[in-house]
Amino acid sequence: MLTSEDGASWMVTDWVPGEPLPRSQAPRVADALAEARAIAHALAAIHGAGTHHGDVAPGNVIVTPTGGVVLVDLGLLGRHGLGTPGFLAPEVLAGGGGQAADRFSLGCLLCLRLLGEVPWRRPESLLEVRRASDVLARLDALGADTLDPPVRELLARLLRPSPPERVGDPTQLVEHLTRLHAAADAGLDLRRSEPWWPPARWPFRGPSLHSTVERLRERPRPRLVAVAGSPGVGRGRVIEELVQSLQSDVESPVARVAEAERLPVALGRPRSPWLEAWRTSDRDEVVGVLEPPAWPSGIADAIASQAAVVQQVAAQATATLVLPVSPELAEILAARGALVITVEPWSLDEVEAVLDGVVDASSRRGWAERLHAATGGWPAQVVRAAEACASARIDDPSDPAVIEAIGTGPDAWRLDAGSARAVMLAVWRGPAALDGLSSHLHDGERPWATVEAAARRRLGSELLELARDVIAVAEADGETPSLALAIDADRSAVVEAMIPALSTEPLALARWLDDGAAPRLGPEAVAAVMRMRLARGDVDGVLRLAPHAPGPPGRLVEARARQRRGELDQALACVDEAERSDRADESWSARGLRWRLWIDRGRSVEALAVAREQLPAAPASGVGPATARLWAAMAALVLGEHEQALRWLDESITATASRDDAEAAGVRARAHQLHGNLAQAQGQLREAQLRYARAAEAFEQAGEPIGGLMLRGSLAGLAVLALDLATGIEHGRAAIGGLLGQGQISATLEAGLNLVQLLCRVGAEGQAAALGRLLDELHAETGNALARARLERVHAELLLVRVRPSARSRGASPRGAQAAAEAGFVAAATRLADAGAGAEAAEAWRIAAGLARVQGQRARAWAHLERAPARPRPTTTTPGPSSSSRRPCRSSASPSPTPSSARSPASPRCRDPTPGSSAVASTWPSPSIAPSSPRCGGAFLPNTPPGAAWRSAGSAPWSSS
Repeated sequence: MLTSEDGASWMVTDWVPGEPLPRSQAPRVADALAEARAIAHALAAIHGAGTHHGDVAPGNVIVTPTGGVVLVDLGLLGRHGLGTPGFLAPEVLAGGGGQAADRFSLGCLLCLRLLGEVPWRRPESLLEVRRASDVLARLDALGADTLDPPVRELLARLLRPSPPERVGDPTQLVEHLTRLHAAADAGLDLRRSEPWWPPARWPFRGPSLHSTVERLRERPRPRLVAVAGSPGVGRGRVIEELVQSLQSDVESPVARVAEAERLPVALGRPRSPWLEAWRTSDRDEVVGVLEPPAWPSGIADAIASQAAVVQQVAAQATATLVLPVSPELAEILAARGALVITVEPWSLDEVEAVLDGVVDASSRRGWAERLHAATGGWPAQVVRAAEACASARIDDPSDPAVIEAIGTGPDAWRLDAGSARAVMLAVWRGPAALDGLSSHLHDGERPWATVEAAARRRLGSELLELARDVIAVAEADGETPSLALAIDADRSAVVEAMIPALSTEPLALARWLDDGAAPRLGPEAVAAVMRMRLARGDVDGVLRLAPHAPGPPGRLVEARARQRRGELDQALACVDEAERSDRADESWSARGLRWRLWIDRGRSVEALAVAREQLPAAPASGVGPATARLWAAMAALVLGEHEQALRWLDESITATASRDDAEAAGVRARAHQLHGNLAQAQGQLREAQLRYARAAEAFEQAGEPIGGLMLRGSLAGLAVLALDLATGIEHGRAAIGGLLGQGQISATLEAGLNLVQLLCRVGAEGQAAALGRLLDELHAETGNALARARLERVHAELLLVRVRPSARSRGASPRGAQAAAEAGFVAAATRLADAGAGAEAAEAWRIAAGLARVQGQRARAWAHLERAPARPRPTTTTPGPSSSSRRPCRSSASPSPTPSSARSPASPRCRDPTPGSSAVASTWPSPSIAPSSPRCGGAFLPNTPPGAAWRSAGSAPWSSS
């Protein structure tokens, strides 16, 4: 390639002496086959480089004086929509082209040399060809019925109107032409046909999709379509066919396919987990997922919980997902009204029909029987088995080698070495390198993950050498290699240098580290990745890397991860090591975390005393000192030392004011949140709103969506105090929906308890009950004692609904309803106390006491109150309602469910600023402040407009999904 002074590019090639290939019939069949073999060999080289010729015609084929055949004129290399009339494939006439079009042109050229005429001289006559039988009819009209069967069959396959039905493998085509030429040149028997002709893409045979397409054209359309079947049976092909059916229908919604790893990108939310991306996407289209996306770790093995989560996310979604699911999950979804397509095995006759044209008719039944017996008739398995036998060139279905071939079948994508290299270059260099890659192998931004996997398998041990060559060239040219390239080249030093600039951990890096590369990085780099994983809530991933990050930085992150898992003793052991750091930030962060762990262990007095002793020596700025002041403030809040807590919170915020990194923002977010909690508990609603807004901004800056979602629970509690119940429910629903989308299942129980109370307050009893059922499903298999206790509290809240005047007006027994609710709160209080949640247990005991009192059972009421620990008086003089529990943001008064006594809502409990740690729950309100509203049923998270959330009646759109 040369570039002239005016910027034009010129391609310079060798001069090839000779004459163009004659436009007439060849003297012998063997001559025509020899020419075709030479051209096919040239095309295999071009296609192996990841491009196509674009104009295979006699004028571009030179016959040299020595009888050689050379394909020339690369001026249209990689171009679409161009070529020579009479040698154009149908897709070229439509502006397309590619490697399959080159093979069609080769078929036209071979027809010319075998029969003396191209199959279709006029383009409009080619457009009338629809089926393989049309091709055979035209060829026989030209005299192809006089050719030997394998030659006629090859010609017909090259000229199929549908590109996937043509010969798909360039190497296979060269080998086949070589065998045919050798036999024809030697005068051998050519009557026996080639046993296997697998298409590049098999025709679809499966469940009818017409009714599903019609259903997706309706409004409102379902937001979930489940394709049921076990892995490997052909779910992906059904999803592809459904999407293609929608794409071909102008009245259908926009549809596309995506791989599981790229699903958030397809939904326009590249930084979100797939459930959250689906829930929040504003794209009103259909996205088919070829492989099952990974479920959050908390429900990875809990099918009932998966069904519950996907039900609620679908109820809020705008986009429709077509998901491959297991038969067990599909059964649950179908029972709930979901639209389910089931992949069924092919019958023996259907397998035989699939093999029509793939194997010779005389052996088709035998092959159908053998493949059906070996695969059970499951579509994808039949296809893989057939391709394995074809690759092994087994021509007898009774051959014992069939089983061995099936066990070592080919990849889903059959890439030659050149295409595999082109795929990896696109992976390493990004969209700019996609020009050298066939369009069906990528999504416009990067190769499909399955294509990348096939390329890696095809290259095998050559991949490392190729990556090292590419990175050497990049470095020699002064270019910065991509992280993906550095990982594949196994350049640990380069990867380590890139990690500090990362805000999130790419999937390639995660796989590389988890596959054994972590020991080759320094502990500082590993600790940085651990922090990224902790920010997105991947505690298990943090602990996998922990052994490779010795020293204070790694131990500090490990301590935080173990604290989230409730492993307090192990967390304290990690803190001991981290506190010995010679870096002030790490040392003070470790001290603060120790105080936080002591608070979790009920040692708040000790934490506050040590903090008062040590904090005067802390630097005025830095994340570590800010963290220590944050948790010291929490200890002060727990013990009612409000003025001291406020001073430390302000100092914590000031200590990070000059920093805009994620770690500093995370500390500020929690400090503002605790500030808001205290202001809310003291009735300073305007101050609370201001602090919560600042906390939300800081959580976003810190890249901690979970913290932001938990903050919505605090906003819900604030709305309760302001009697803005619709806003409170809006925040509560956002918190629950977001936590489900983020896969934070454990945190849904605390947030769900708050929302149950809000829904009960506005009379949305049906939605409260639906939420209760969801929480039961999500946490049915939990072994966590506190989670079981809080579930009991949810059940008690639902029983309390029956005490309302509206319930009694429907004939409910006041005495029976009060007794049942009392028993429910007694059970909840007992479990909460056993689980170590003393403050929550005390609150439940006080509600049980109120219920006993209104039944006239004063002795029982006193007995319940005696089991509730005394609540210390606050030491602050800040005006407004004060907190009265041991943690200052707990409920301030024992509620009375007596219908005749109207009380203002109690102060909600403050939220622990660590995501997933405690609930925000208000106590039972007086019925006199509950607005009149219709009963609501169905799913509790319908996609309703803000401000009307609790007013929406009827079932949520789950029944249509």
